[in-house]
Amino acid sequence: FNFDGEFNVANRGVIEVGEVLKLDVAFLYDLLGATQEHKVKPKKFAQTDIDEVILGHTNEAEYKKLLNNEFMEALRDRTIKIDVPYITKVSEEIKIYTKEFGEGRLRGKHVAPHTLEMASLWAVMPRLEEPKKHQLSTLQKAKLYDGKILPGYTQDNVKELRKEAKREGLDGVSPRFVQDKISNALVREGQTLSPVARAEHMQKFVKAKIEADIASKKTSKGQESAKAKYSAALAYFDKHTIADIAHLMDLMDKIVAVMTAIIAKMNQAAAFKTFLKLHAGGFRATTPEVYVAVDRISQTAIKLVDRMEFSRANFASYVLKGWQM
Repeated sequence: FNFDGEFNVANRGVIEVGEVLKLDVAFLYDLLGATQEHKVKPKKFAQTDIDEVILGHTNEAEYKKLLNNEFMEALRDRTIKIDVPYITKVSEEIKIYTKEFGEGRLRGKHVAPHTLEMASLWAVMPRLEEPKKHQLSTLQKAKLYDGKILPGYTQDNVKELRKEAKREGLDGVSPRFVQDKISNALVREGQTLSPVARAEHMQKFVKAKIEADIASKKTSKGQESAKAKYSAALAYFDKHTIADIAHLMDLMDKIVAVMTAIIAKMNQAAAFKTFLKLHAGGFRATTPEVYVAVDRISQTAIKLVDRMEFSRANFASYVLKGWQM
């Protein structure tokens, strides 16, 4: 430890230690002294006091090793475990992939509309537990969690669903795995990720991940429980062929193309501009990122979202976000 090291610099604040349980055992013992005695020893100097929050992160497998390690009992007793589950809202999962694969992020590549939305949905669904008291499918549950409205269900029902699912989000597909699959698909397919390619890669990815998760269960009871959990997803692929899924994605592409054309016409006709506040100061004029079409007869409405403007407003580094103001 040095006087300009992390522990001393973080004094009266927070220090974050990445992959804390993979560090050298000697450092873990020093960490134990920091948590127990609030002291660290710089090189060639006496111990110095520290007063800070020590935040370490690791994966669940490493933490289970700590629980079974009788030589690390002191560190285990001074560790407060806080579970950080995977995202269970599809709209939030989409933001992760938009940062890497959104419009303008891939030079010379094209990702067809709704590819990231579909990937996000299939990433979230295996993380969800089967509802115990409600006649819901996993897909319907994912929609409720994402703020969608289903007949007969309220936000109180959503709270109850979350309360009864103790380990929801702690198992399932990781965002990193999905990012790898999208990257592989882009490389193999070439310039454009077509509906057929998306359908094939999605089917392979979902089935492989489900089968691996089922095989990882050590007992037959655990395997049967996992099969039941994934039954809806497997049944979908058993019922529908690659062509069926590709046709669905192709239809989504055409709907998005029509929506994009309408937005372009609206932008040309609009007599007003919206503005984005910039980090460098000042504002930048943009077209609206959302139009709302209202049917006054049926009293319904639909949002037309310009994904390019949405991505710029929410992810461009030069735009000052609302939470940064």
